[in-house]
Amino acid sequence: MTRVVLSNEQVIAALDAIPQRSELCDSKGRVLGYFVPKDAGVVYYRGVKSPLSSEERERLLREEGPSARPLSELWDDMKRKYPDEFK
Repeated sequence: MTRVVLSNEQVIAALDAIPQRSELCDSKGRVLGYFVPKDAGVVYYRGVKSPLSSEERERLLREEGPSARPLSELWDDMKRKYPDEFK
C-alpha cells in the first residue's frame, strides 16, 4: 500500500471529521478515490464482485475448508510478522 503523508491542517481536519467510508473528489466532482477512517469498523464494499466463480468458491471451501481460519487471525499474524506496516 502506498502511504500519502498530509501536511495541510485543513485537509487533515476535514478527514478527521469523516465518520464513515467516503468518496474524495476534486472541485469538479471527479472522484479521486475513497477514504476509510481507521475507526470506521467493518467496511462493506457494495457492488464488488468476487473474481471467483461460484464453482471455484465451492471447490476452495471443499479443499481448504478444514484448514481455513478467520481473517482476523490472518491479520493478527501479519501484524506480528510485519509490525512496521501496521502503525
